[in-house]
Amino acid sequence: TTEIYTLSLHDALPIFAMLFLFALGAALPTSQQEGPDTKSWLEKRGLSDHAAAFTKHKVDLDILAEVTVDDLKEMGLEVGPRHKAANHIAQWIEAKAGNHHGTVALLGMAADGTDGPDMQSWLEKRSLSEHLALFGKHKVDLDVLAEVSYDDLKEMGIHEVGPRHKVAKHIATFAEAKGKAKMALSADKKAVALAAAQVDGPSMKDWLEKRKLAEHAALFSKHQVDLDTLAQLTYDDLKEIGFAQVGPRRKASQHIAHWIQAKAAGGSHGSAVVALLAADQAADGPSMKDWLDKRGLSAYGSAFSKHKVDLDTLADVTVDDLKEMGLAVGPRHKAASHIGTWVKAKAGNGHAAKGAAGHSLMA
Repeated sequence: TTEIYTLSLHDALPIFAMLFLFALGAALPTSQQEGPDTKSWLEKRGLSDHAAAFTKHKVDLDILAEVTVDDLKEMGLEVGPRHKAANHIAQWIEAKAGNHHGTVALLGMAADGTDGPDMQSWLEKRSLSEHLALFGKHKVDLDVLAEVSYDDLKEMGIHEVGPRHKVAKHIATFAEAKGKAKMALSADKKAVALAAAQVDGPSMKDWLEKRKLAEHAALFSKHQVDLDTLAQLTYDDLKEIGFAQVGPRRKASQHIAHWIQAKAAGGSHGSAVVALLAADQAADGPSMKDWLDKRGLSAYGSAFSKHKVDLDTLADVTVDDLKEMGLAVGPRHKAASHIGTWVKAKAGNGHAAKGAAGHSLMA
């Protein structure tokens, strides 16, 4: 037989109370009042063994929420403690969620309109003056500040995790409070209009001079970067070709982006694509050497031969592969562009340009 038990409200109350106390006890480790410093935070979670690492990297409660697993690894925590600390940080963030007072205060600081006219004033206002020399060395000013990333700060020489996150947090807050997205859109439109209205000279040197980047002409020349490959140049490429300082690297990257937008608005990319596709009109020879000769890339025949790249594998070769093969930045992007065009032509994707080119692009 089955017996049915019923529970009166009076009998159930003690059980509910016990469940409530159990749940409350489970929540206590992250909801109790935190101590005034990171040492107290670590001790409370059984992580006091790692206090020295947090001190060395100047990680405090102001930036603890920004610390990642990779940061903890950099700070020297082994795999187990690293993930244990990461879990405690995540729980702490969740427990603190909804408390936006710190954010509001930071936004107020960035948006109050009292920032000085230079990088020094910006840093002083945020008690970051100790990093002024690094910003000066890397020529980071207020024009490029919003573009500076966490990795940039590390490269600039802010080696400790704590200060790096603190600066990154202030930069992000500054950009947000100033309405960076809207301002950038407006600035981009003006920049595009300005770039489109001006006539670029026939060489890389003219392009650089017009944008007050002439001091970097030797770098572009050394790596054989010309106007044909400029649009493919990435931020990492600029670092590779010798832009050692973050500020100029970001500035050049901005100018390239604006130039690409202006060219796209003018429709000049379309004619460039047609011209490249037209180069593949004639039948390719039977070898890799013929392919390279036809495109003015014969100087790199030995690199393709050394790495045993033939026409069967050419379509799979990437920019990173070309870098590994030893091609400088300019030729690397030129070869990649020719490979991409060749793949499209062989796949029959060149038909869209057939009318503009005036003939079939297929061999």
